[in-house]
Amino acid sequence: MCDEIKDLLERIRNVQREYGCASEYVFTDGKGGYINGQRISDCAKRLTNHLGIHGGGITALRKTINSNLRQNGVPVTMVASMLGHTPEVNEKYYTYDTSNLAEKQKIIKDRNAKVTTLA
Repeated sequence: MCDEIKDLLERIRNVQREYGCASEYVFTDGKGGYINGQRISDCAKRLTNHLGIHGGGITALRKTINSNLRQNGVPVTMVASMLGHTPEVNEKYYTYDTSNLAEKQKIIKDRNAKVTTLA
């Protein structure tokens, strides 16, 4: 767990104590129960929309994080481990193209330059 996540969890715990709703759950309903995944995902969608960043629900955020890490050269086994699933699941369901048009154009341009210098 990275320092930022540890700090975030500590901040959440302090808010729960302040408002008297500390429980065994990170995402508590304030009555000792938990908030389900759909409500957490809905909240993530609202937050990313409000901030104007690409995101969406929890699964979309996980896919984006995975794809960005993979594009930056992080090994599939490491990313899969970080996200809590197998490399096969990671490749099949969590990896997609995060490049932009300029990056694709540069790849084609560089490839064309190699081919045309052979003539």
